[in-house]
Amino acid sequence: MSKTIVITAGHGIRNGRTDSGAVAKDGTTEASIAVDMRGIIKYYLERPGITVLTDGVGKENKSLADAVKLIGRGAVAVEIHTNASANASAKGVEVLSLNKDKPLAQ
Repeated sequence: MSKTIVITAGHGIRNGRTDSGAVAKDGTTEASIAVDMRGIIKYYLERPGITVLTDGVGKENKSLADAVKLIGRGAVAVEIHTNASANASAKGVEVLSLNKDKPLAQ
């Protein structure tokens, strides 16, 4: 049984507006990392035959409303962020999940 995975880039260009997200000291943006990762992850998941839907191609993302609809079509949804902190010793990951049986506000 094939499952569908949805991958969204947390930042990028939506509706012609750029959202760079966090910006590193060298100028690297969270958006550039997230959209690159989206494409790489999609490539490797599709190789064994997994169905992958994304919220865009390159730096262009679908509208937020379209991205939310897309997320609803997946068995699993992954949104890519590379958060920043003023605390240089901060480490770890952030994981968010959605229970489709409850409204988003709960």
